[in-house]
Amino acid sequence: MTDCLERIRKQPLEVWMIKMADRIVNLRPPPDFWSTEKRRAYREEALEIHRALSPGCPEFAKRLEEKIRAYEQYLA
Repeated sequence: MTDCLERIRKQPLEVWMIKMADRIVNLRPPPDFWSTEKRRAYREEALEIHRALSPGCPEFAKRLEEKIRAYEQYLA
């Protein structure tokens, strides 16, 4: 993920926004067969995306942060 985000950061801000939007949409209830470990890893990836790309679009960054926070309910 780190390498991917480094490449994205070299692209126009619209590309950053697409990556954040993708994760926003995908932070919905995880499949039942995902383990807690997999769910935690997916949330950690979302946090990494947020850290790397949030300067590109504060509005998307705020929405992604909200979705990450809401996703915590699936980690228990």
